[in-house]
Amino acid sequence: MWTKIHWRLCSFFTNFCRFLYELQTQLEIAKKLEYLTEFEFNGLYENTREIERMLLSLVSKIRSGS
Repeated sequence: MWTKIHWRLCSFFTNFCRFLYELQTQLEIAKKLEYLTEFEFNGLYENTREIERMLLSLVSKIRSGS
């Protein structure tokens, strides 16, 4: 059953994904400006991608009612 809380959770998690996209962009800029090494960038970027995958999976499960 789709309730207001489900809608709010999906909205919150989707907005958080937008924050992650912005963070990924900032990481790319930091790497280009040599504030981060390639190794640091790869680790941080992969962490953001993993969080993104988890959030999108959670949103999908909430929407499907699982």
